[in-house]
Amino acid sequence: MRKKLAFAFVSVALVAGLSNYFIVALFSDSAASTAAGLALADALIGILAGISLSRYFTRHLKDLATATSRMSKGDLTLKVDIRTGDEIEELASSFNLMVGSLFNVVTEVKTTSQQIFASAQSLSATASEMNASTEEISSTVQNIARDAESQAEMVNRTTEITRAVASSTEEI
Repeated sequence: MRKKLAFAFVSVALVAGLSNYFIVALFSDSAASTAAGLALADALIGILAGISLSRYFTRHLKDLATATSRMSKGDLTLKVDIRTGDEIEELASSFNLMVGSLFNVVTEVKTTSQQIFASAQSLSATASEMNASTEEISSTVQNIARDAESQAEMVNRTTEITRAVASSTEEI
């Protein structure tokens, strides 16, 4: 970039010098007209050089700004192709690396979130199965308890009947 700027300024200086030389040659008869012509030529050259140089140097920066705007809206597939051989090209290359890295991070996050979702569904299914098993075990335990009570009552009745029979047998 420095070399390009230096070349641009040297070019502007050469153009200004050459234009001044031609103006002096054209208006050599009058110092006032020569000075006015030189000032006008220098002003025009400065304006044209400023416009041209600013467009030249900002064109690639605008491309990067546009790409950054698209990236901020979620487009992580874009690549910026700037071949200037200076710092702007290095910036574009770094930008492309950054976009690639962000794309990889987003892809990894997406993959991980899908795995977590699948694991959560599996855990939910397992919990539902365990809940059903627990309810079945609870129902079975309640049935066993009921049956145990029933057997205890039968044992009590059998004991009473046995005592009654024993008592009747003693009386006979």
